[in-house]
Amino acid sequence: MKLETIKTFVLIILIALSLLLTFGLWNYQPNYETQNLSSVINEVDIGGGGDETKSTIVEPNEIIFHADNQHFGYTDPDDRLSLYQDMQAWEMTNFETSETDGRIDQNDEVEVIFPDDLPMEMVNRIFTFNEEIEEFPSWSFDRMYFSFEEDTTSISVEFVSIDGRQQASAVINASDHYEQLWNAITSTEELSEFVLFDEGGPPIYIPSDSVTMEQKSAVAISGISPNNMVNALFPNPSLVSESNTSITDSGETYYSDAQRGMTVGQYGGSMEYINPQSSDAERGTAVELLESSILNINEHNGWTEDYKLAGLQASAGNVNYRMYYLGYPVFNNAGLATIEQEWQNQTLTKYTRSLFRLNDTLDSHAVDLPSGSEVIYFLQNGLSPNYELENIQGLEIGYRMTVNRDYVSLEPTWYMKYNEGWYVINDIAPGEGGLEDGLE
Repeated sequence: MKLETIKTFVLIILIALSLLLTFGLWNYQPNYETQNLSSVINEVDIGGGGDETKSTIVEPNEIIFHADNQHFGYTDPDDRLSLYQDMQAWEMTNFETSETDGRIDQNDEVEVIFPDDLPMEMVNRIFTFNEEIEEFPSWSFDRMYFSFEEDTTSISVEFVSIDGRQQASAVINASDHYEQLWNAITSTEELSEFVLFDEGGPPIYIPSDSVTMEQKSAVAISGISPNNMVNALFPNPSLVSESNTSITDSGETYYSDAQRGMTVGQYGGSMEYINPQSSDAERGTAVELLESSILNINEHNGWTEDYKLAGLQASAGNVNYRMYYLGYPVFNNAGLATIEQEWQNQTLTKYTRSLFRLNDTLDSHAVDLPSGSEVIYFLQNGLSPNYELENIQGLEIGYRMTVNRDYVSLEPTWYMKYNEGWYVINDIAPGEGGLEDGLE
């Protein structure tokens, strides 16, 4: 075959391949997945610190060590949290429930106290079981107890119902956990003495001595754009209108899509979202309510400070979280230290929160708070006769938050929970001072 014939044949083959490749490119349609534009629009980040879970959002407000008729606890909240996180990982087994005529206190035991009632169905979400529990009882608890079984170097765990008529028990079969807890309760080197306030209500334990804390006279704040909350809460933000006529001396602005509404007040410092529903309310379980609420706030990165569960009412569809600062609860008489949500028919119907984030501390100094013994003396001798001691539900050290335009102040203060409301104890001296208005 001549060379020219071979060249012509090769050229024909190359031209044919080129035509085939061109035809293939013209007819190729890549199978890209179609993006859900509405979900992209509603992806919002308001600057929170990350996602929360049921096990991280639920924490006790006290862990009390009872030994030889004395009471001890941690004055540093970080130490309490560290032990509680260890407890959460300890494997429990042999879960049982029973009726009881009242719990018998042990000489050496550890009491874990939560800030509000928790349903028993929450237990396996915040603690670890090495077996599947088919059904949890329907009652609630706010205290649990760890006691020592010396013969088996195991730990007995008890949950007691609010009315004291029911109890549940489990066992922790691990000698290292036994030793860790036993060393803490017998050495008490890292613990402080606590005193008991027991006047007919729930037993309350508070530090016996004075506690030194940092008063934050000025902490800078940065605002959260209301438009970000519109994007997070309204299904179609483009339909939301802003009402300028509602801007008043109080600094309120109103947003609405004709069905849902959001009021931004406190000069942009707070918001309240309302989504009206029919009166035929369907309520889920407490676990379902908490799951829905946490997921909703996670979706817009809404945990802008350290928040912990403060209240859970499945019958009302209500869940409440309180802000914490340096491990202490924060209170504010305008509700700016809490996040509150209401759910109905698996739909968020109400959402209130602050619209600012705490930044750098501009000014601070140490202060000494009155001792727990002084607080109890005041309550027993100087409290107004309008208050009944048996209605006191809690005593805590917390921060009173005062909000200004560009900063907040955080003042360490003693608080009293009375008939579900929190009050500042503003003077610890017999016959003087008293209580400020109820908070939140």
